[in-house]
Parts: sequence; C-alpha cells; structure tokens
Amino acid sequence: MNGGSSVSADKLVSNNYSYWKLCMEAYLQGQDLWDLISCDDAVIPEDTPQNAELRRKWKIKCGKALFALRTSISQEYIEHIRDAKSPKQVWETLERIGYGGALKEGNLNVNKDISNAGGVSLKDVYHVLGLKKNLTSVSHIADSGRYVLFGPNDVKIISNIKHLEADVLFTGKGKDSLYVLSVSDAYVEKTGQNASVTL
Repeated sequence: MNGGSSVSADKLVSNNYSYWKLCMEAYLQGQDLWDLISCDDAVIPEDTPQNAELRRKWKIKCGKALFALRTSISQEYIEHIRDAKSPKQVWETLERIGYGGALKEGNLNVNKDISNAGGVSLKDVYHVLGLKKNLTSVSHIADSGRYVLFGPNDVKIISNIKHLEADVLFTGKGKDSLYVLSVSDAYVEKTGQNASVTL
C-alpha cells in the first residue's frame, strides 16, 4: 500500500487471501473506511431532510470502500461480488471464497451431447474458485433421479434401468448427503443366514 488513496498491494487471487486480507484491512483502516465492514450497524442513514448531508457523506465513504475492494481483486472474483450493495457484503463474500469456501451457483445441467438428451440436472451446485477439475457428489446425482455405478476403472451415471442383475454384497442407506454402509450390520445379516463371513 502506498501513502495515497489507491490500493497497491497484490490483487486477490486464488492463493493469497490471507496476505490480501491483511493488506486490505490495513488500507481500509488507514482510509477511515474499516467501520463500514467491521460494524454491524453500518447502514445508510435514513433518507430525511435532516440526514441529507450525513447520507451524502456515507454514500461517498461507501463508494470509496467499494472502489478499493473491487479494484483489488482479480477478474475471477468480480462475478461473485457484482451485485453486492455494501462493502460488508463484498468483504463477507470474499472471506467465504478466500477461506476455501464455495459459492452457491444454482443449477447445473450436464448434457451428454449437444441435443440436451440424456443429461443430468443438478440443483444447488457450488463453485469453488481455483479448482481445476469439475467435481460433483454422488448424492447430487442420486437426488436427480439417476443411479451411479462405480467400476474398477470408470464410473457411469445411469437412468431408466429396466433390468439389473448382480450379486449385491452390501447395501447402504442414504442419510442426508452421505451413504452409510455398516460392515457390522452386514456381518450380523450374513451370520443370521448361516452364511460364512470373513471380515
């Protein structure tokens, strides 16, 4: 940071949040803007004739803080804070992302081909900045009404099962977004059927 009014620290990117946060907090404190983020009651004064000057000063102060925050981050973060109305909203969003959090993006449609046939619609998908691979959870796929079949070398997402013939070794139960497979339950079940079981 320099002695003027512009922010000169490194821009926020996917791997420097702690450093960026330290520098930005110091900058905002030095510019007397930190209270817009740290105070719970940092809201615009009511629009009355008596508050006209106070309201004008608040808007200027808020604009300076928003400018400093928005110009100190890399382009990959802009879309996530575009609609934030206050410096506090921007700060809290960046904090969630910076500490490895994820942002809810909405729904995602994964299509097999350009015709949109045979695709999977996933709800409440999250975007993790800096993640180089696309990941999804089995529970998200199952919630979409599809089945997931894992093999030794691949995984398949299946729909419209007409007939499935296989030796079922274990059955787990869905609990929230996890599947619980209890080996002890399987042991009791098998030994109750007088089958030989090795754990």
